[in-house]
Amino acid sequence: MNYLDHLYIVVLCGGGGTRVWPLSVSKKPKQFLNFYSEKTLYQETVGRAKKLVSQEKIFIITNQKYVDEIKQETPEIPTANIIGEPEKKNTAMAMGTAALYIKQKDPEAVIINLYSDHVITNEDVFLNTLKISAQIAFEDKCLMTIGVTPTFPHPGLGYIKMGEEIKKEHDLTITKVDSFKEKPDYETAKQYVESGKYLWNAGFYIWRVDQILQSFKDLSPNIYSKLAQLEQNLGKKNETVILKKVYQEVEDISIDFAISEKSPNLCVVPGGFGWYDIGGWKVVYELGKKNENGNVLIKNKDGKQDIPAVSFDAKDNLVYYSHQPVALIGVENLVVVDTGEGLLICHKEKANDVKKVVQELQDKGYNDYV
Repeated sequence: MNYLDHLYIVVLCGGGGTRVWPLSVSKKPKQFLNFYSEKTLYQETVGRAKKLVSQEKIFIITNQKYVDEIKQETPEIPTANIIGEPEKKNTAMAMGTAALYIKQKDPEAVIINLYSDHVITNEDVFLNTLKISAQIAFEDKCLMTIGVTPTFPHPGLGYIKMGEEIKKEHDLTITKVDSFKEKPDYETAKQYVESGKYLWNAGFYIWRVDQILQSFKDLSPNIYSKLAQLEQNLGKKNETVILKKVYQEVEDISIDFAISEKSPNLCVVPGGFGWYDIGGWKVVYELGKKNENGNVLIKNKDGKQDIPAVSFDAKDNLVYYSHQPVALIGVENLVVVDTGEGLLICHKEKANDVKKVVQELQDKGYNDYV
């Protein structure tokens, strides 16, 4: 029995992206934006998925308010494969719910879970790593995750510590997961990287549908009880009502806390494929095309045409502009984002604090601007 015959892909597409404000806002979060190409991050993700499986085997799980956007951006995805969550309840419920819908089509399915806002720079290696992981998950009946090989000490990411070696597949060493480490300080992150025993936790999970549902039953029975209730009503008239009910009642928890950190059956494969999570403006700068002064100038393709961004004695800045000219003089390491509906100016090293601005605006009732 070939794993490829049972391979499905879930694209998780419900995030808010508050650290890329004012470009990413609730009505159009970062996954529906294009930073480096004509395609949005979401469209790029679906494009990668289609290189592994047919469009009929791609499922999208998103917030109900983004379903129309999903249909518009990827009309080739069957409507029945787009799952609209009634409210945001984190990745455990999202992945569990998607698994139920896929189980209806194929009880022997093996599922690759992808995020809609990641950037992959070496796609061939990435796709090959996914296939190897899916084959192991299918044949060995274990839960698989891909840990990204770290290229520098990153205090903004979680880490996976590799345990005992299980096997080698195509020059990749598969190990048990020893433990998960929450975001460390810089010195601890440096020790992790130097040891060679740690990988970045990028949230890639691959598993058989029967194995992940059994893991929910064993490790997170409260979530499993809600999933079981939903499964009993899939395809029935009251499916939408039950979906809303179980989402109201289920806990808000990540898949890491609900399953991964508890599972004795989780293995990890290292991935060296160039991975970035657009988790803030600093990452947008790092990935951007730099001019001779290290400035990254990004023009919104939907903005006014033929408007300039100019700089004098300015270096290592990020400028995103759309509707009016922008000029920088004598400044360094700034982020300047002008969307026409919001303006952000901050130091690159403070870019992650943008989420505090969003929280402040929400606290003061300016929800239309976030």
